[in-house]
Parts: sequence; C-alpha cells; structure tokens
Amino acid sequence: MLASSYAKFSLPSLAEGFDEVRYEWLGEGEAGDHLRKWILQQKERLVVEGLTPGPWFASKIKAWKEARTSFRHAEFSARAKSDPTLLDLASSSDLSAVKDVHDADGSGMPVYAGFKYEDWLLLSWRYELHLLVHSFASDVADPDRPGIPEDHVAHYFSVYFETKLEPRARLGVDGLDAVVKLLREPVVLSEVRADYRILKSELDKDTPIEAFVLGVEAFRRDRNRRIEAGDESAQLSFPKPQAKQAPHRRAPPAQPALHPVKAKPPAKAPGDFNSTGALGPAATRSPPWKRPEVPETTTTC
Repeated sequence: MLASSYAKFSLPSLAEGFDEVRYEWLGEGEAGDHLRKWILQQKERLVVEGLTPGPWFASKIKAWKEARTSFRHAEFSARAKSDPTLLDLASSSDLSAVKDVHDADGSGMPVYAGFKYEDWLLLSWRYELHLLVHSFASDVADPDRPGIPEDHVAHYFSVYFETKLEPRARLGVDGLDAVVKLLREPVVLSEVRADYRILKSELDKDTPIEAFVLGVEAFRRDRNRRIEAGDESAQLSFPKPQAKQAPHRRAPPAQPALHPVKAKPPAKAPGDFNSTGALGPAATRSPPWKRPEVPETTTTC
C-alpha cells in the first residue's frame, strides 16, 4: 500500500476544511521540507508499482526487432557473395563518412559485415539498456526520477523486456558496474550521492539504431588493433547459449515372460455331446417318472 500511495502524501491545510492547523514540533515550512525529503527517500528505495511499457517503447522495440533481423540477413548475404578482400576494405572504410550502414563503401558491403557473436550481443545490450532508461523516464513522467536506481535496474528490465537481466550468463560478468564498464557506452551509472547511483544514457532519446551499429563497429576495430598489438585483454569471449536437447527417456524395464494359461473347456450342459460324439452322462439318465395315463371309460346305465 505504501509504494502506491506515499507520493500523494501532503500536509493538512485550511483549504481542506480544517478549522485550524497547528505545527507543534516544526514550523510549516520545515515540516514541508521534512515530508518532501521523506518522499524522495521512498522514491529511491521503492519501485514504481503497476508500471507498464508505454507506446513509445512499444514502437521502438518493434523497430529494433525488425532492424536486427534485417541486419543479420544482410550480413549472411554479404558474406556469401563477397570475397575476403572486399570484407577487409569495408572494415577499413571511414566510419565518419558512412551514410548507409548497409553499404559501407559503395560496393554493397554493410558496415556490420565483420560482426561476430560478441559484436551482435554488444549491440543488443547497448541499445536495449538505452531504450530501458528513456522508456522508464517517459513512462513515470516524474522529474524526481531522472534515471533508474541502480538496485532497480534488474526489476525494470524484466518489466520492459519480459526476461531476466543475466549479465553472468550472457556477458560473463557480474553486476551492473561490470556491464557498464564492458559496454563503454551509451549508459553510465551517475552518482547522485556517495551511496546512491542511477542508470542514465548519454545519447538522445531518439538516437537512430544506425548510430549504435557504427559505435559497435568502431569498438570492434579498436579491439582488433589492440589485439594485433599484443593486448590480450581486448579479446572478448561471451558465454554462448547451449542448444536445447530433448530430454533423455529411459527405456521401461523388461517385463518377465508370462506363461500362457490354458483356458478350461466350458462346462457341458446336460444333454450336450461329449468329445466322442456320444451324449454326455446327463443324457443317459432315465427320464423322470410320469404317472401312467388311465384311459377314460364310459358307463352306460
């Protein structure tokens, strides 16, 4: 109940019909400041109950899913049609001059042709956390909440994306701090106080997806240069999801062989023929005794 009502708490006033309002411990101004401070503390501590993704998020996540699918199809197609030389040329093109991420240098080779599993995963985490932060700010519409409290990020991630935030299983790191450090951009943990930080995005709310693709490609090239220079720490290796296997079913134990039971021949009814063709015992019995019939006689008087 508190989480859904505390933001509406206020001090009593004469406008509400009270005859008199007296402040015994603190003056009206100090009491108002105390209440305001308490409400802000609750906003930092409690999640927003009943929050649901708004239309802005719905439109953005739909566009993101469609773009991600088109990126992967274009990548596979480009790799199948082009030779490694063209791929190397596309990977060395000037990113600041790229106008179409689907055609890096005019040859039809996309900017993301060199992406590997780790690059696609970085792109997803960067863009989705960016969407999460801006969607939260838009949906709560509260100037007291300019970002998501660090301890609440996992909760709101599940609210918006309907899945758990699992940095260890997906990125191989523990905690939001490590995630932000790994991604580098665009989200940051901004320190409000020594014991309180919020997650924010440094990019504008409507930054296009293509800008994120260029950012990940720049990061990929930088890592490759560092690896070639001998910096092994630049190598990324994320856990890959295991293919689901059908559950192994044990064969049922063999059943012991059952000896057939010979059925007994049906009992013969009296007068039935036996196996030799003769009448059974009941047929040889003497017929039941009957009273002899006495012929009627006529007496003539």
